[in-house]
Amino acid sequence: MSDLIKRQDAIDAVSFGITYAKAFNVITGETVEPFKKTNQELEKAINRIEELPSAKPERKTGHWIVTDGEIRRCKHYKCSECAHEFDWIYDPMFPPVFNYCPKCGADMRGKI
Repeated sequence: MSDLIKRQDAIDAVSFGITYAKAFNVITGETVEPFKKTNQELEKAINRIEELPSAKPERKTGHWIVTDGEIRRCKHYKCSECAHEFDWIYDPMFPPVFNYCPKCGADMRGKI
């Protein structure tokens, strides 16, 4: 899965570089903006970020791989996506209720 970031965080990071400074020449009385060109390019970057389409996060789906544990009545569960493992004492009245892997976040609903 690719990295997802908030659009506003990207805009804030780019706009942090904008410098509103003016220089005044005492002899000529002329005012110049030494960062004007750079600021214009940063504003263009902000506009491009604002025009980007929203990213849709993709959630992995997986299933629990179940084997008998070393202890009687214990089941060993392993995530098919990240290999996260845990043991659970088997009781038909209280099966494990992990709908998502606690390590990688894969959706585990529907299959065991």
